[in-house]
Amino acid sequence: REKAAKSILISLFAVILTLVISNLATLLLLGEMTGNYTYPFLIVARYISLAEFFSRLESLYMAIWVLGAFVKICVFFYVSVLGTAQWMALSDYRPIVFPLGFLLTLFSVWVAPNLQELTHAIATSVTFSFMIVFVAIPVLLFCIAWGKKRLSRIMATR
Repeated sequence: REKAAKSILISLFAVILTLVISNLATLLLLGEMTGNYTYPFLIVARYISLAEFFSRLESLYMAIWVLGAFVKICVFFYVSVLGTAQWMALSDYRPIVFPLGFLLTLFSVWVAPNLQELTHAIATSVTFSFMIVFVAIPVLLFCIAWGKKRLSRIMATR
């Protein structure tokens, strides 16, 4: 458990550091024009060269970005499948992998079939939904678990 916490903290620090450096480089290089580009870091990647030998590395950055997105989607999908299987008290999670994957694909196309609708959805309703799913529900579950633990301690002392 301690090794996992240490690994999580190191990973979190590495991600934060990478995001800060890339965002800072983007803002310093493009300035106010940053908001005009769909993917401003790819514009910045054109200017990056290592020892004047490695240049035009945007394909490498794009590959890293796509691989990272793929891993993130896989982890979220795996956690969703396991959580759903536990929620439905199933002994095995494998029977619901395909139906949940189908629903995920269907909903992703339904919410945002193209970039313009994705941008509109993020600007309007998706942000509120994300705040509920990623902040409100975990905080509520944490408070319930904390309350149950505290209540069980009080009952155990009586």
